[in-house]
Amino acid sequence: MKFFWKIYFSFTILLLLSFGLFGTWMIQLSFEKSCQRALEENERENRMFQLSFEMNMNALDKLYRNEEIIPVTASSVIENLSNNGTVYRIYNSSRELLYENYSQVVFQNTLLDQLNQDTPCGYQLVREDDMTYLVFACRSVVDRQEYFLENIKNISDVYTERENYYDWYTMIMLILAVVVTVVVFVVTHMLTRSIASLSQTTRRFAKGDYEVRAAEKGGDEIAQLAYDFNDMADTISEKIDELAMQARRQEDFTASFAHEL
Repeated sequence: MKFFWKIYFSFTILLLLSFGLFGTWMIQLSFEKSCQRALEENERENRMFQLSFEMNMNALDKLYRNEEIIPVTASSVIENLSNNGTVYRIYNSSRELLYENYSQVVFQNTLLDQLNQDTPCGYQLVREDDMTYLVFACRSVVDRQEYFLENIKNISDVYTERENYYDWYTMIMLILAVVVTVVVFVVTHMLTRSIASLSQTTRRFAKGDYEVRAAEKGGDEIAQLAYDFNDMADTISEKIDELAMQARRQEDFTASFAHEL
């Protein structure tokens, strides 16, 4: 493979690979930050849910602190929370559902089984029917009665946004690939033009054109190589001239000697 194509393919692959990896990293970083924001927001809503629930339950007389009052108390609590499509649920100590504000979201998760006194809170990602839900739950104790408070948020838009970014970046990479190949071709041609010219000069010199010399332009290594070639060519030309002169002298001596004989 010629040196031109080695440089061309090396630069093209390196640039496209760099742009591809950088873009993928940026998209993934943005996706992770979006997921982190969703998690922090869901955790904050769960904390507010827990705080409001415990305050309302503790404000009631002990005679009314039972599972029958949970739906009424929970409805009052949720009215004061942000209504952004979040599903709120309350379970008793047996993990039996006591209340939920929306019943459209139905799926099974094992998050509640992981909560205990040592691990009072946790979260889980659930995929259901091409949708992604972020589930956050915590353990709450009111008057020695254990409850589990859960809020569920649909974060499918975060994943959809990532897919849209990937589709958009794929189109950008296709356009960039065309631009990069053209630019790298031009730059590579400019970089190797002096080498090609020097190679052509060398071939002409090897075929017997001892007057040809390489163009000495610039101050880079290729220009230095051209200077060294010209210096070598001058030396060889001088040696050839000396040999030719010695040959003529030898011929003249031979002719004179033959004439004397």
